[in-house]
Amino acid sequence: FSVRLPMIVSGVLFTILSIVLAIYMPENNFKPSAPEDLNTFKKMGYTFKSGLKFIKRKAIIMILLSVTLFYGLSSEGYDRLSNAHFLQDTILPKLWNLKSVTWFGIFGILGMILSVIVMHFIENKLKTEEKNKNQNGKLLLYINIVYILFMLIFALTRNFSLMLIAYLATNTFRTINEPIFSAWLNGHIDDKARSTVLSINGQINSLGQILG
Repeated sequence: FSVRLPMIVSGVLFTILSIVLAIYMPENNFKPSAPEDLNTFKKMGYTFKSGLKFIKRKAIIMILLSVTLFYGLSSEGYDRLSNAHFLQDTILPKLWNLKSVTWFGIFGILGMILSVIVMHFIENKLKTEEKNKNQNGKLLLYINIVYILFMLIFALTRNFSLMLIAYLATNTFRTINEPIFSAWLNGHIDDKARSTVLSINGQINSLGQILG
């Protein structure tokens, strides 16, 4: 009906969600890591330096942040150009005179459903092997290998069916990668440095996207 409608509805829903969370999820147990006698900017500097010191001490965090950088490098080109790849290098199905924007909406819905199904199976697998601390790492390795392969197939093919399969698979494996990666990263961070390290991780991802 309108391209603007999803933007307006999502904006309203985010606003409602923010109000609900502000009321029902207050931050009761927050304890600042920086000394109270410092001013705002010195507290920021203290917290940032503490996070960097923690990162330098743990090789696994350095590796995970490096992965995040390459993740950002690869994702930006894919996000910006995947729709153009569909439009310029293949032919979308001529079904009920659907417009390209509708097809991309259908692809998105299919991807979400597929991600939920695959995530359900992976969650069950993690529960059965939760005593093995290296399981998340191995699983991340396998997921990312498949993710890279499907992204390459998507980039190189001009066959619509193969392109769609690769597109859905790439999005699915990227979606299920994120919560497992976040859980594994959180498991290697001390409480005092957690928010800073997670923020640095987000900034490195953004840096990778800009460079990409």
